[in-house]
Amino acid sequence: MGNRVLNDVGFHKRILFSDESTFSTNGLVSSQHCRKDGPILWPPRSPYLTILDFHLWGRLKQIVYREPLENDEEQLKTRIQNAVKSLSIEEIRNSFNEFRARIEICAEKGGALFE
Repeated sequence: MGNRVLNDVGFHKRILFSDESTFSTNGLVSSQHCRKDGPILWPPRSPYLTILDFHLWGRLKQIVYREPLENDEEQLKTRIQNAVKSLSIEEIRNSFNEFRARIEICAEKGGALFE
């Protein structure tokens, strides 16, 4: 994997991210995520290499739960939709740049853990 990632500058643009996170009307945040397998096996349960884990879910929950939430599923859905719409192109672009840097570090470390 190391050479493939380091030699292909567009590698990160061809990855389809698939993940899930739990939002609740009571505002309790769960850090447990479910990761899917793909053609390249990433280190298992690695938040270092998943934009959804190291950026998106935390950012969306920060926006959704900024104000107290009534115990109302429709309000929760609306807040999640509005939070997604509020993300700027620049914020998303910066996340992908960070992802590229992270996969380069992972390749350089031979897939070992890093911080």
